[in-house]
Amino acid sequence: DSAGYLGNIGSFIGGVVGALWSLVSVLLFYVTLRLQQKEITLQRHELEMTRDEIRGQKEQMVLQNQTLVQQNFENTFFHLLKLHNNLVRALDLRDDQSRAVLADGRACFLMYYKRLETYVVLSSQKTGLAIDKADIDSTIGGYVQFFESNRNNLENYFRSLYQLFRFVDRSDVTISSSYAQFILAQLSSHELIILFYAGLNKTDGIKLKYYIEKFNLLQNLDTNLVFNQAHIQAYANQN
Repeated sequence: DSAGYLGNIGSFIGGVVGALWSLVSVLLFYVTLRLQQKEITLQRHELEMTRDEIRGQKEQMVLQNQTLVQQNFENTFFHLLKLHNNLVRALDLRDDQSRAVLADGRACFLMYYKRLETYVVLSSQKTGLAIDKADIDSTIGGYVQFFESNRNNLENYFRSLYQLFRFVDRSDVTISSSYAQFILAQLSSHELIILFYAGLNKTDGIKLKYYIEKFNLLQNLDTNLVFNQAHIQAYANQN
């Protein structure tokens, strides 16, 4: 029967078409998924690039900030150092009567050392000891008298030096010890020996002694200038 035959053909064609549409739908769904995955991958890649760019910008900002901190520190440091050196250059020692200049600048510290030696001799004589046997108490007694007689110059010198090391110590610069060594390189042997006995003076020298020890300022100390070699061990034992 032709009607049944056509019906079977129609059913067959309808089934094939339905199957094809189902296959097309699956393929379209798969293609859509693949496109979405590619889009997501691209978005992730762009996001990573954006993150890398932001990270790079942050790192650059950190470096720029570190550079700025370093520059600001160095500007202030060398300004303070210049002020300190100007103070040293302005030092002068004069004859009490004629007012003639006996020494100026760093050369004053040789005379300061000789003056200190005189006061220590006078102080140690009270205990009947020669200067190379002078005990700590008589030596510091002589130092105190020496300092008081030269307070006008030495007080400003010590205060300036203390503030310079204090600034270096409190800075954010990681190599602060290098700048402290830069200061040390400019100190004369007689400056160092005066610092040594200032550090032994518990009353006035204790603050400066902290920086003397922290930055190892006495590493170049000429021990031949120490009045009594026992003073070196006494300095090391002092709290």
